[in-house]
Amino acid sequence: GVQLDDACSCRVSDVTFRKFPVVTAVSDNHAVEVHDMMSSVVSKMPERGITVYDLGLENAAVRNLESYCNVMVRQFRSDIFPDLIENLRHYRWKALLIYGALLEFGGALWADASIRFRHPIQ
Repeated sequence: GVQLDDACSCRVSDVTFRKFPVVTAVSDNHAVEVHDMMSSVVSKMPERGITVYDLGLENAAVRNLESYCNVMVRQFRSDIFPDLIENLRHYRWKALLIYGALLEFGGALWADASIRFRHPIQ
């Protein structure tokens, strides 16, 4: 069988996460919106890492996301689970990504692109 780790390849491998990271996923239609969410994490919880799963971003958008501190951008390889995630609007990929983050980090805070953190989460 396919391991979930095979679906996610890390582009930045040496980011240290002091607490559970904020985890999100983004495609080109939310590439602008996710910056406000990430900025709220950086301003309210600067010690917290952010893991962003790339659901089909242009290269320039990926570079822009990688410019944030404590950010790890990972490519989600949809070719491994084509029947489950062929249509991103079905959001079947979200459960796979959350499960992978829980396995890797022992916990995670999922945040969609529309989320804004107004206070730190301990």
